[in-house]
Amino acid sequence: VISNKDTMMATYYVSEDVRNTFSVGQQISIEKDGKLYDGEVVEIGRTIDNTTGLFKIKAGIKGDTSGMLSGTKVKITTDTYQAKDALIIPYDAVYYDGLQAYVYKVVEGKAKKTNVTTGLYDVEDIVITEGLNKDDVVITTWSAQLREGVTVSVKEAEQSQE
Repeated sequence: VISNKDTMMATYYVSEDVRNTFSVGQQISIEKDGKLYDGEVVEIGRTIDNTTGLFKIKAGIKGDTSGMLSGTKVKITTDTYQAKDALIIPYDAVYYDGLQAYVYKVVEGKAKKTNVTTGLYDVEDIVITEGLNKDDVVITTWSAQLREGVTVSVKEAEQSQE
């Protein structure tokens, strides 16, 4: 919600885990009626708001804000979580035995079950923080016969630039 027409502040609420990723000065993007504005976080709430059960964040909006009115709603976008120099594989290539994540990789033409530690993920990809290196060949297609020690054939794929 936009308030204080003179300094144009946006107030929004986030969960504790998202709040903990924010820092004062963090850049945000504000969208109102298809127009984008730049801004930055100026205040991070330290206590939960009783009404929402979330933490209040305030951000200052930069530039010409003459098209904004106090009390209107906007869409705010910013980075919350990030992983640098990450090893990313398809989400569907990771399996779980209880809480232990594992993948099958190809070692000497055979499937080898390898425990991994995972990080950030979305519906398509997952970050592997431990257990694999960039040269490992991970089996990304599932088969009912996929298990430790089974012989596998590797289909050559185009190299991705990502």
